[in-house]
Amino acid sequence: MAIFVTGCGSDKTGGGAKTAALSDKTDSLTIELDGRDAMSVLDLTAEKHEVETHESPMGTFVKAIDSVGSGDGYWWLFTINDSTINTACDKYITKKGDVIKWHFKKP
Repeated sequence: MAIFVTGCGSDKTGGGAKTAALSDKTDSLTIELDGRDAMSVLDLTAEKHEVETHESPMGTFVKAIDSVGSGDGYWWLFTINDSTINTACDKYITKKGDVIKWHFKKP
């Protein structure tokens, strides 16, 4: 399993997140997951990783994955099949065959 980072989730860590030290030359950290029918991106992510989230009227957004937290202009963002998605991770329902990638990078 490859580790790539991006964001959406619920607070499962119970503690503060640390910010990864990345240089501007680093494109991103990435977490890759396989989609499953009727599972949200957030639920799939939380099955294998510790996820800290932030609730908003638009949905749930990921603040940290495995203690790597947003900050210094870096954020967790996800793609589905290499396409940017404009839906919160708790609202996007995957299907078998989808490739979910979380990217920790400067947008």
